[in-house]
Amino acid sequence: MLSPSCQLLERNLDLFENQKWGVVNPDDSNVFSLSKDFQCGLHYDYRSYTSSQYFVDTQQTFSAHWQQSDVSEQLSGFIIFMPKVKQLLPMMLANVVHISEQNSKIIVVGENAGGIKSAKSIMENMLHNVVKADTARRCSLFIGITPKSAVHIEQPVFKKQIVNINGISLTTSSLPGVFGHKQLDPATKILLEQIPSDFAHKSMRTGYDFACGSGILGAYLSTLYPCLSMTYSDVDALALASTERTLYDNELKGDVAASDGFLKSANNLDIIVTNPPFHNKLKNDYAITQTFIRDAHERLNRNGVMYLVANKFLPYQESLKEKFSHVEVPYADNKFIVYVARKN
Repeated sequence: MLSPSCQLLERNLDLFENQKWGVVNPDDSNVFSLSKDFQCGLHYDYRSYTSSQYFVDTQQTFSAHWQQSDVSEQLSGFIIFMPKVKQLLPMMLANVVHISEQNSKIIVVGENAGGIKSAKSIMENMLHNVVKADTARRCSLFIGITPKSAVHIEQPVFKKQIVNINGISLTTSSLPGVFGHKQLDPATKILLEQIPSDFAHKSMRTGYDFACGSGILGAYLSTLYPCLSMTYSDVDALALASTERTLYDNELKGDVAASDGFLKSANNLDIIVTNPPFHNKLKNDYAITQTFIRDAHERLNRNGVMYLVANKFLPYQESLKEKFSHVEVPYADNKFIVYVARKN
């Protein structure tokens, strides 16, 4: 069954006939089945990107932004699916305006629960003649026209922060929509403070930062242990771009790649760090992290260790104890809990 936003688009297919459209941040890859006129897609979510590969006559891109070279033909307009973080919408609009012709149509569609009602005022800052074209399925669809002149940006704008942990200063860079974008989130700060810097861990050689976000956890480890070879993974293109910029800003190296779990090449690990997500779009979803916990035991070397922080209500302790014989809780308060799981 199509997502509610796609059902609203389906009601309005006459808007798209005999034109060529790009689709940004779709919440359902089946949007490309609605019309042959939906010719290319920009995906922030790696799972959406991979599922859209089924539509072989379309051009799909997994990236934090579209460049002109990513769009093989000039498009009549763009359909943007409202992001769950509304502060991301101006960046999305600026990106498509930059690669659009004058007087191109820009459509923003989304669910009421996802903040679509705020889209009109944001669109009016960059587009002309913004109107609500339809509403149904608890969703709304807005249309605007690209102006003759606008503020164009080719690259996303990163927000930088200076983070000081245990005497170590790091610069983090992040895009809107990335976890901890406005400030270092308290759970990540707590986990950083629990990572030891004692001599016993100096022999570590391989590390993995799962759901890396801005990359702060892995960057901190790499600073503590310069010989550590770090791998960073996330399903979010915005997070991966942020991690790459964080590494660049701190003159660090690491392998950064898309994955909703372990990369196939990630084996023989000495340390894993993670502040895993528990939302999939607007719903709680624990399955990815629970699968990751089960897989972590197999990927760690003997005496390898995993540091995981989570909201206290999340059901991860049982999953950890099922796979690891040694699980410690060095920190817990009324909101967060830190687990340290060792492989014997």
